[in-house]
Amino acid sequence: MSYINTDLSIFVPGALDFEPVLKPIVYNNRPVLDKKLVVRTDTDEPLGVVGSKHRPTPYAKLWEPLVKGLADSGLDLTEATVKWNVIDRGGAMFADITLKAYDYEHIVGEPTRLSMRVVNSVNGKYKYLVSSFLRRLACLNGMTRMADDTSTAFKHTAGTDPEKIGEVASKWPALLEQDAHLFNHMKTVHLTDEDVSNLFAKFCITVTRTETRVNKAWLGRMVNLWDTYKTGIGKNGFALYNALTHYSTHADKDMTRGDLNAKLLRQEQSVSKFINGGEFKKLINYDNFDFKIAA
Repeated sequence: MSYINTDLSIFVPGALDFEPVLKPIVYNNRPVLDKKLVVRTDTDEPLGVVGSKHRPTPYAKLWEPLVKGLADSGLDLTEATVKWNVIDRGGAMFADITLKAYDYEHIVGEPTRLSMRVVNSVNGKYKYLVSSFLRRLACLNGMTRMADDTSTAFKHTAGTDPEKIGEVASKWPALLEQDAHLFNHMKTVHLTDEDVSNLFAKFCITVTRTETRVNKAWLGRMVNLWDTYKTGIGKNGFALYNALTHYSTHADKDMTRGDLNAKLLRQEQSVSKFINGGEFKKLINYDNFDFKIAA
């Protein structure tokens, strides 16, 4: 299963609406005391091995306070849509929420919507994280932020506080307006092919037990993405940013072994870490961007 589209009023689709339970693990006729197996009760499928103290929480018990928090935040949720992505048969998931009421085209020059990503798991792979970003509709790139003030992490408990979510979410439209102006700043930063290739060589790194090396196939893919975006946008920081965020939000099915959605999440996390690093920010003259949100 790749993804499921719903509107925000549908709390959790059937593929993720189940009770996760812990069951004992037995090896050589002896119980493994410090480990448990997470199992979904509706299909009896194993979803992963966790520590014996792990307490998996059903997705619905975390999604409901999230929706309440967003509703109480003052955000306009008119025609809000959700794209649900199932990982490991339901062991993990991420959902992208798009708010059609917030379009930053008047700043960026093209349709750019406020979006959110919710990451969660019952198998312990991912912490519960809610974050917001701009999505460029022309290419469906999720535009990873270069600041961490539009995300909030929670423990996997049923006691998630809607008020905390609402407090954070109420600030997103203004903060993302700042990002829209940052896009325009990046358009003014001229880059050469050599600048970009040198940066990608620091991103496309494969680490093995014996060496750390540049992955030439990965590097070639990133250079091809740069060539595509510089043609339409120009040889500037925004084209570079789009090449990176395209990689973070698109995965090649034919080149993917294992769970496609898990790979997408790994790619997004690697790009987010890199974009928030010093090398990328230096290249786009991030320190010279001084737009301030109006009081």
